Amino acid sequence: MNVLMIPNRLRCVLTFFAALCAGVSLHAQCRVYEPGRFPSDFVRDYEAAQQQVNQSRSAEPLLALLAKYTNSTETAELEVSIGLVYGQRTGMVDPAKAVAHFTVALRHELPEKAYIEVLMWRGNAEEQLKKGTAALNDYLRGLLACSYHDLSGGWPEIRNPKV
Repeated sequence: MNVLMIPNRLRCVLTFFAALCAGVSLHAQCRVYEPGRFPSDFVRDYEAAQQQVNQSRSAEPLLALLAKYTNSTETAELEVSIGLVYGQRTGMVDPAKAVAHFTVALRHELPEKAYIEVLMWRGNAEEQLKKGTAALNDYLRGLLACSYHDLSGGWPEIRNPKV
């Protein structure tokens, strides 16, 4: 059995469980913490940096904010955002840098939903680096976190597309 095929299967299972347990929506831009948890100056600088990242095709504007904002929640938000830049933005993908920033983010107290998402994103980056065992470990950690939820509410309703 090919070890690198296992994470792909687990990623599907993890995605399903994450959606069931926490209403996780996987997208390129996320907020680790709900709005209102940050001072207005952080929000202003963060949003301006995100726009600069889009225009300059560089993570430097977000990296510069790491020196300015050292509060744990602000740092976690920045590290996840930088990890996503290196993990998903066209023209800026660098899986090794993504893994490094996701690892730093995981050292902070993340909300459970964000914790599961970051594990999956880090696993994806590790998979790109051909580190199947490390990716598998992250996928399993995420699956374990999902298993703590009571899923006795039944299966989610499947709706037909409106298009």
